[in-house]
Amino acid sequence: MTNPSAASLTDDLIVDILSRLPVKSLCRCKCVSPHWCDLISDPDHRRRLLQTVAGFFLSDIDNGREVWRFTNFGEARQPPLICTPFSFMPGYEDVSIVDSCNGLLLCRPPKGSPHHVSRYVVCNPATKNWVVLPDSGSHGDDKPVVARLGFDPAVSLQFYVFEFLDHRHGTVAGVEIYSSESGAWSYKESLWNCDTNLLDDSPSVFLNGLLHFSTLQSEVVAVDVEGEVWWVLPAPEPDDPDNIDDRSDWYPGFLGQYQGYWCYMPMPYNDRDLSIWVLESYGEDE
Repeated sequence: MTNPSAASLTDDLIVDILSRLPVKSLCRCKCVSPHWCDLISDPDHRRRLLQTVAGFFLSDIDNGREVWRFTNFGEARQPPLICTPFSFMPGYEDVSIVDSCNGLLLCRPPKGSPHHVSRYVVCNPATKNWVVLPDSGSHGDDKPVVARLGFDPAVSLQFYVFEFLDHRHGTVAGVEIYSSESGAWSYKESLWNCDTNLLDDSPSVFLNGLLHFSTLQSEVVAVDVEGEVWWVLPAPEPDDPDNIDDRSDWYPGFLGQYQGYWCYMPMPYNDRDLSIWVLESYGEDE
């Protein structure tokens, strides 16, 4: 018999209650009724509801073999979820992980491999689905310097791969962008400052259709999935700027996202203080 109290709840109240549940309980709630399943899966609600376990992967060694362990923010350390070689990708078992974004992994075959010409493989280790990307061709004589993955399942199941090309000494000449929808690459020249410098380990985050980077020039830069919008914003000042003698002492801060907002954490210059900045408005740079 249907509970009359539960039946009287509006959709807004149900979504508000569901937003307070851990991800495992939320998945179980999809089985309550087709209506609840639709509410949880609705793109308008996905940003409020936990759709995946929040955490990160760590590389580890188990009996002389590399494994990837998942650490959940809310629970104790989990057993290995991913083991390399990737046995579910025949011919691409020994790939290395280049980047990750919302459950997808951007991988690269090792040099010397007969599959190295493809350069990139995108896979979902949970579903064991994978896609081999065509060669980007690397525009002109410029060399790839940084590769990143863009994927937001709350918006679309489409993913993007960004391959930034080195003009000289790490400065960005342009970007090759792969779209899973078209299955092809497109090249766009950089509209960032001519001295914008990216490193292979430059902090980055994909949010609101933009790939953001923290740079050596004390800036945060971003480019959209079409390569049409090239955005530059001065990074927030570090906690103790007086400790920086010159800009060569600057190190890019950490980028992240929280509840749909872009966050920046400067490198602390003492052992006590830590500041986190949140961008409230793209249009006003606040």
